[in-house]
Amino acid sequence: MSLEKTVLKIRGHELILGRKTFIVGILNATPDSFSDGGQYMEMAVALERIEEMLSQGASIIDIGGESTRPGFAVISEKEELRRVLPIIEASKEEFPELPISIDTTKSGVTRKLLQIGVDIVNDISGFREDPAMAESVADAEASCILMHNARLVPISSDTLGSIKRYWEDSLSRAEKAGIERDRIILDPGIGFGTTREQDLEILRNIAELKAFGFPLMIGASKKRITGDLLDLSLQQRKETTLATTVCAAQGGADFVRVHDVLENARAAAMADLIYRKYEG
Repeated sequence: MSLEKTVLKIRGHELILGRKTFIVGILNATPDSFSDGGQYMEMAVALERIEEMLSQGASIIDIGGESTRPGFAVISEKEELRRVLPIIEASKEEFPELPISIDTTKSGVTRKLLQIGVDIVNDISGFREDPAMAESVADAEASCILMHNARLVPISSDTLGSIKRYWEDSLSRAEKAGIERDRIILDPGIGFGTTREQDLEILRNIAELKAFGFPLMIGASKKRITGDLLDLSLQQRKETTLATTVCAAQGGADFVRVHDVLENARAAAMADLIYRKYEG
């Protein structure tokens, strides 16, 4: 099951792939996310940040209501919806053409948010945690991001092989539910149960992961791979994140999920000029 077209369908939108690196801006409506926890819980602040990210070059905004940092506390569907529903409703009214992704593993949250216009479901379990997730996405004809998660299935000595086998399982679940292949993005899951050496192996082999046949998203922004090896604090990881964005663009990744949109958009645009010869 591989993508045969160069177009990704996102409900009312179509993104032409292969020419540039798209920026996915992160907005965490959580009190405990590792990078921006507590910053965007208030409606006005969240909308201001979304507008800022759009002006800085984001093509998609990924909104999350439950932290997924190591050791995170699971919250109820009710609490997750309480955090994100008002922001998403207001965002859809304020920015009607904006593709919005919801970062969740819960089918109940997914169904409710797809009803109000969310376009993409970013499932960090790759449809493994909630058996009803794939069907929820299929019923709404939405798109999805399916992430490899080594917290759920321990990675073997063959890092890339483990990722591909995990993806194959996720894609099988998507196919059985009826999700069209041109609505699927894959994510290798940097920092989710992986070691720093495994993260480096992923970044060195983006082209091979891209050759798996689906749009690829890299999410390394401010994670341990951008800090631990150089002994950098969370606040010192902007430049090292930019390096991973350039690496992603060079390898042919289609999306990078980042906190600092302006800087990463510029880095990606320059990398696209060098490696893809694309200006746009």
